[in-house]
Amino acid sequence: MQRRTLLNLALGAALVLLTAKAVLACFWDRDTLAQEAAGLPGVVEVLLGRIDRWPPEYYAMRLERVTKELEADPTNLALYDDAAVASDRLKRYDEAIEWMAGKRAVLDTLPENSAERIEHEYRYLANLGTHHAHRWIANGGSAADLTDLERAIELIRAAIDLNPDAHFGREKVQLGFLEALRHTRRSRVNEIRIPVGVFVTERSTPQALAERYGDSDEAREESNLVQYVPRAYRCCPELRFMGSDVILTADEAIEGLIGLMTLGDAWASVDAHESLATAIMAHRNRLVVGHLAASRSAELSANGARSIIHPNRDPKASLWLAGATRSMVSHAGGVDRYFDQTRPLVDQINSDRMAFIQNRLARGIHPDTHSDFWDGYRQSDIPDPPGRWALVKVRLSIIAFGVLFFAPFVLMATFRWRAHKPWSMIAWLIAGAILVGGPMSLLLTLGPRIVPSDPGDFERWESYEAFQTAMQSNQP
Repeated sequence: MQRRTLLNLALGAALVLLTAKAVLACFWDRDTLAQEAAGLPGVVEVLLGRIDRWPPEYYAMRLERVTKELEADPTNLALYDDAAVASDRLKRYDEAIEWMAGKRAVLDTLPENSAERIEHEYRYLANLGTHHAHRWIANGGSAADLTDLERAIELIRAAIDLNPDAHFGREKVQLGFLEALRHTRRSRVNEIRIPVGVFVTERSTPQALAERYGDSDEAREESNLVQYVPRAYRCCPELRFMGSDVILTADEAIEGLIGLMTLGDAWASVDAHESLATAIMAHRNRLVVGHLAASRSAELSANGARSIIHPNRDPKASLWLAGATRSMVSHAGGVDRYFDQTRPLVDQINSDRMAFIQNRLARGIHPDTHSDFWDGYRQSDIPDPPGRWALVKVRLSIIAFGVLFFAPFVLMATFRWRAHKPWSMIAWLIAGAILVGGPMSLLLTLGPRIVPSDPGDFERWESYEAFQTAMQSNQP
């Protein structure tokens, strides 16, 4: 028991440190290019934690090889990115910044308006800004010294000016997070009283909350404010980061957050998952997947991860958020069961993948240099989300009850027909259509909101493209 307690404490401490930099990762190296070519994974898949990750040995081997390659060819700009990102992943932030200084020297020798210089100027700004942000966090993230944080914000803004749509838009989200961090470090009074996520809507400002709840002690209770979250964020299609002028539509915010989780370290961030949940809620009828995001945040919090946006809040805030979203989803038990049953399977898939990678790396085989790296690897499938047959069963049940209740009207209409009273027959049929057909049509329309896990929410989110199409067409 004591050994397990120590293990849990160690895991919690590691998650706190990891979360401290999780939402800030926005690199550009050869892995980024490969991921962008493949596209974003499904939203549900990401929320279940199925994201490709690499062990430290992967980056150490790359750094050793790239260092030798740069000695042979110091003008290869892409190799500086590989070296810097590998150093950052190994928590050697000063070295990462030094690698970027080497890239700066080579960049300055290129023609000013050449395509190569413009492209690598953007990568230089994006990477260097991220390295400064990580160094600030690693040094304690103190409000007493914001030098690295201010430098990071300056560089990321410059990168966005050069390439606004890169990285699935995640740099805009990264900038918003950085400016929210600066805001919470500069001021003791937060711009937003709801202590979850980073987004501000017209219903979540202190003024809006004061108008709704007054200024009583009960109104200031964090748990009460968090319970209001699903309503505070369902109002508004645009979201602003607290302490920032960055404003995104909900689908831009979601795409950027999924990009941070996939290409960076935000897979372990309670702030990223809470923000994703609130962004999803900005669109009505997306509460099922919003609840899934809140559930993942609650799981991370229970395992020791902590918010760096709201460092002084009650640690139970993520649990309150999951409870609030659960109360907004009809029969949320189906979603919770799917999450609870699938998460261990996803962890096992991730663990098996990591074991395979480490075994290959130990034999000197690396994906950068061996095209057969993945030979022999077989990945288990994630169970499909529930919902398809649940919805079919509900609709079939509604139709069966409709037929059952309509049958007496048909029977009476038949008697009227045999009695040569056609107008009476028609009256009975019309009455049956109104009394039975009306409620049955309503129930069939509301079927997706009755089913515990609506495929209208899950299946449309199988890929981000499908999700974005659904959002833009405002499908229920």
